Amino acid sequence: MNARRFPIVMWHGGGQFTKTWEATPDGRDGFQNIFLRQRYATYLIDEPHRGNAGRATTNGTIAAVPGPGATGEQGIFIRFRLGIWPNYFPNGQFSHDPEALNQWWRQQTPDTAPVTDDLVTDAVAKMFDEMGPAVLLTHSAGGVYGWETATKSSNVVGIYAYEPITQVFPVGQVPAPVPSGSLGPITGTPIPLADFMKLTKIPIEIIWGDNFPTAGQPPSPYPDIEVWQGRSIMAQKFVDLINQYGGHAHLTHLPDIGIKGNSHFAMSDLNNQQIAGPLSKWLHQNNLDQESQENQGH
Repeated sequence: MNARRFPIVMWHGGGQFTKTWEATPDGRDGFQNIFLRQRYATYLIDEPHRGNAGRATTNGTIAAVPGPGATGEQGIFIRFRLGIWPNYFPNGQFSHDPEALNQWWRQQTPDTAPVTDDLVTDAVAKMFDEMGPAVLLTHSAGGVYGWETATKSSNVVGIYAYEPITQVFPVGQVPAPVPSGSLGPITGTPIPLADFMKLTKIPIEIIWGDNFPTAGQPPSPYPDIEVWQGRSIMAQKFVDLINQYGGHAHLTHLPDIGIKGNSHFAMSDLNNQQIAGPLSKWLHQNNLDQESQENQGH
């Protein structure tokens, strides 16, 4: 295969594992195969104490609950914006096949032992150091780990983040918490300025889906949906500060470019081939789709 120069490393979100990027819950190609066909080497990772990396050296306790937290599967259905249980959003792009929903719930998995930011990001940064330069693709709770990993390994050459729920800011420059309904305010994570500056050296793109109130819109009556407004506002503050320091960051709200109905899992939605389009374009615009040096020599 005439592989491109930079592989794509795909990192799951909270309560997830590599399945996020494999086949979709309704059985179509996931991002793993979509980008393999575009000649990118794709690497799917499970963070420590999760999924295929679940074997730990410390003890952990896994609670026997229907789903993450106290809300169970019905709450997750709302929180991740498939619809208002049991009804899907009219414009929703997530498959309405009951078996697809069953498979989607089954791809959620707990941590087998406690984790810390350093435990997770030190491991992934070491992986980048060993594998060489690559693009990092993150989702949800994996977003903050992506920012932190890029401060620990210069081999992260760009980050494309789907709905990262937490942002980093220099110590002393963390914005005021953003109100987010009954679930509480959205806050930023402080890191040293020298580390933050490393993020200004790579291209960054943040993608947000549909069916939640954006900045300036009335709040949602559903707390699990309202929280996304605050998270997206904080993400824009992160982008703005990166650029103020001379960086190259951008935030895209998919409905603003004519792509509507996407859930928190855009990579698994019915239009995931369309969702892959802006990523392919971003890779090209930032010269991250180069042919490998071996290919250039033939």
